Amino acid sequence: MLEPGIENKVNLLVNWLITVFFFIGISLPGMRLLCTAPAKEISEAENRQLMPLPAWHWDKLSIEAYPSAYERYFNDHFGCRDRLIRWHHYLKAIIFHVSPVEKVLIGREGWLYFTEHDMVKDFLGQVPYNEQELLGIKDNLQARQEILARLGMKYLLVIAPDKHSIYPEYLPDYLLQQRGETRLDQLVSYLRRTSTVNLLDLRGVLLEEKFRLGNESLLYLIKDTHWNQRGAFVAYRAIMAAIRSWSPETVGLTDSDLVMETKLSTRGDLANMLDLNELLPEQAPYLRVKVARSQRDDTHGQFFGSFASRYKESYRVPFMTKGGNSPLRVVVFRDSFFTDIAPFFSESFEHVTYIYEAYNEQIMVQLLGQRLKPDLVVEEIIERYL
Repeated sequence: MLEPGIENKVNLLVNWLITVFFFIGISLPGMRLLCTAPAKEISEAENRQLMPLPAWHWDKLSIEAYPSAYERYFNDHFGCRDRLIRWHHYLKAIIFHVSPVEKVLIGREGWLYFTEHDMVKDFLGQVPYNEQELLGIKDNLQARQEILARLGMKYLLVIAPDKHSIYPEYLPDYLLQQRGETRLDQLVSYLRRTSTVNLLDLRGVLLEEKFRLGNESLLYLIKDTHWNQRGAFVAYRAIMAAIRSWSPETVGLTDSDLVMETKLSTRGDLANMLDLNELLPEQAPYLRVKVARSQRDDTHGQFFGSFASRYKESYRVPFMTKGGNSPLRVVVFRDSFFTDIAPFFSESFEHVTYIYEAYNEQIMVQLLGQRLKPDLVVEEIIERYL
């Protein structure tokens, strides 16, 4: 046991060391910002644009606005920011199983779910359509199909289900106990009851395949909002079956036309939102066509160029493919869920135009003006965008 005088000196030294380390800890981020110019314009941890350094001007309004603008800049660029965010996310998500990001829900066994667009409320049946909304959707779709039919084109509406509609069992228990009727349930039931819209609800075929496979293989990615390529191929086969109902000569790919391998997935939009993609590895099936016939068609680049300002991100830029099996020409209005279907779909048709947005009459007029009249218009939309 230390003598009282020595014990007091030890306690004083410990307190001083704690104070020094605390001061260094809170000062280091600011000191690093002052000593090194920020090199990043995008936050990898948050996947967003960072606040640029505000310019100084001598007019009154600029001087008054500068402190708050600089504060936003500092909050986005202080030293070790991304690393500190990553540590914070790791502590909450991995250790305490609590999501540090509002738009990501952590489910059972490490499953991640996207919560924006009222996903949770919709799953619980708390944001239903009213009768007027259902009538409006039905009238719009019916009119769209009839106008295209008068122009000699078929129309097919494809609804891709969100992950929680196919794998609800990995959601937290408190959600499963209160599950209600979703907007997709309402809309599909209403359209089938009151319209002749060519509608393909992919939930049925995906659930059937899920139960057939059991625990052998998944159809959706655990750490991403999307289906994997096996799930995309199930969706592709269902779309082709719907098309063959009025075009029996159309030939689609089968399992024998593909090569499948399982490897580490580099995708994971939900894990990226948590900035934990590297810490949440996932094996996923990858499918490719053994002998690909279709190829990208850039002969109509001028048409796409006329819409250049419409598509800010490169992945949204429209593209065409040619050389597939069927002589039909198809236009696909789509979202990100059709990305994994496109390689299979392109093999099935002579000419396919892919437009990354909802159905757009202006674009259809442009296509007709370019003598690119399709035989079929497919509109694919993910459940949460309904």
